[in-house]
Amino acid sequence: IVMFEVLTGKEAVFKSENEGGKVVHLSQLMREKLARITSTLNDLSLLDERIRYDWPKESCERFAQIARHCIETDPNKRPNINDVSIKIKKLY
Repeated sequence: IVMFEVLTGKEAVFKSENEGGKVVHLSQLMREKLARITSTLNDLSLLDERIRYDWPKESCERFAQIARHCIETDPNKRPNINDVSIKIKKLY
C-alpha cells in the first residue's frame, strides 16, 4: 500500500472527489485500475502530479507492477520484503 501511496500521492483510505466524498480504499482502487493495465501504465492520471513527469514512465510501470504483486489476495503469491527491496533497487 505504501508503494501505491508513493505513486498516487493518496492515503490508504481517502474520500473521493469525483464520487461525492465516497470512502475509497487505495488497494481496491489500484486493483481495479491495474486489472485493466496489462504491462504498461497507460493512465498517467493515476500518478501523483509531483512524480508524473519527473520519474521515467518505465520506472513507474515497474514500480506499479511490484506494488501490484504486493496486494495479491493470496498471501502465498505476495513477494517478501527482501525481494521487493531488491526489485526496487534495480529500478535505479
